[in-house]
Amino acid sequence: MPSLPQIGAHALNPLKGWPSFYAVDYQAPLADPSKDCPSGRVVSLNDDGKYVLGCDEDAVPHYVLRGTDALDTVGISGTSDAVPFASMMSAQKITCLVATGAFELASTEFLVDGTVTVASYKPNTKLTADADGVLKPATTEDKVVGIVSRGVQAFGGVQMVCFWPANAVA
Repeated sequence: MPSLPQIGAHALNPLKGWPSFYAVDYQAPLADPSKDCPSGRVVSLNDDGKYVLGCDEDAVPHYVLRGTDALDTVGISGTSDAVPFASMMSAQKITCLVATGAFELASTEFLVDGTVTVASYKPNTKLTADADGVLKPATTEDKVVGIVSRGVQAFGGVQMVCFWPANAVA
């Protein structure tokens, strides 16, 4: 039997402002369907209208709400008789919240390594996304895709960085 994705391992949690009649969400396929793009990552649209991981300087950030790890996005594969899932979404498309929305989000997808710690995510810290769409503190040269609101909080035992969208398109 194919394995199921771990629910909550990768997540984007809208804390405030979504769902709303005024919030914008968007669906598109990944430019490279072989890439993993779990919920909580940052993506942007390329010239073909497909999602790529990360966010170039001239692009609008999108935050992955239902990524490749969501059962309503893709079916389970890994066996010769893959189990199909009935989906309310268009096949192979991921759902994102667009950075133009007035909402507060929490994401599991943030960098913690030898130099960046949970304490690095203080309120008002500017965030950028690396080439894999993972959030991290921004430098002065980076494209800012978010601003830390509450810092890192635990939701159901899972640490998530809380932030507001930033959309400063050059």
